[in-house]
Amino acid sequence: ILVITHIDDLKEAFPTRIEVEKTRRGSKVRLVN
Repeated sequence: ILVITHIDDLKEAFPTRIEVEKTRRGSKVRLVN
């Protein structure tokens, strides 16, 4: 289960940051600690 949130307060509650990079073939999702 992958949760992507655009709410800053919720983002800060998670130790892992989720970065979404849009490419021509779709979106890449990266988890950053």
